[in-house]
Amino acid sequence: YYNKQIQYLRRHREDALIGFLREDHALRPRIVDPTLKTSEALVYHLSHIAAWEAASKENFASFDSVVEFGGGYGGFTRLINRLQKNSGTIVVVDFTQMLRLNFYYLCELGLRDRVHVVSEDGGAPQRSKINLVPISFAESLSKVRELEPEMMVATWSLSEASKNTQNVIKNLEFFGSKRILYGYHAVANDLIPNTESMAFPGYVSIYEGATHFSKDSMEKYNFMLLDE
Repeated sequence: YYNKQIQYLRRHREDALIGFLREDHALRPRIVDPTLKTSEALVYHLSHIAAWEAASKENFASFDSVVEFGGGYGGFTRLINRLQKNSGTIVVVDFTQMLRLNFYYLCELGLRDRVHVVSEDGGAPQRSKINLVPISFAESLSKVRELEPEMMVATWSLSEASKNTQNVIKNLEFFGSKRILYGYHAVANDLIPNTESMAFPGYVSIYEGATHFSKDSMEKYNFMLLDE
């Protein structure tokens, strides 16, 4: 994957994107390119954004409010924050256990002042902060819409989620996000049985199909715009 993705980045946005690939020290990432000083994970995240930009002809860095469903350890959150130059609004929605890891990682990066933890249901995410919101906080999630998100990012998280969790995000109308960058598993199995059950009413696709790096087509993209 790394070789295909780095070649893709060089073709599409080398001038603007390569500068974002330098890894941080936190959690001691495995450096796979001594020249760029980057990791497979960071290149993986950045290639998703480059693919969106190629399909939409938009600049991801212009989005000042982004919702990320399924933040993992915080690697993609860190990249979004870099693109926003430490000034935009990010909302990370995940299970509490994962948000703890996300919080630890972001603090290790020196971003503690940027992080706002929504610690009780009903608390509101704040503008110009990285907001960590548990998936179980229904009232707080409903307030994310007030931020008028430019984009919701879900790379494999929604297709890996249970049907109930998918319905939570769907019933929230994807937080009213103007755009959706959705990466999904196209082949169901015992571990991820809901891969093709996700529907996006109210959105139109600008690209749906294979990624540029998966030879077996198990991983696909669906890039969408709110149908206004």
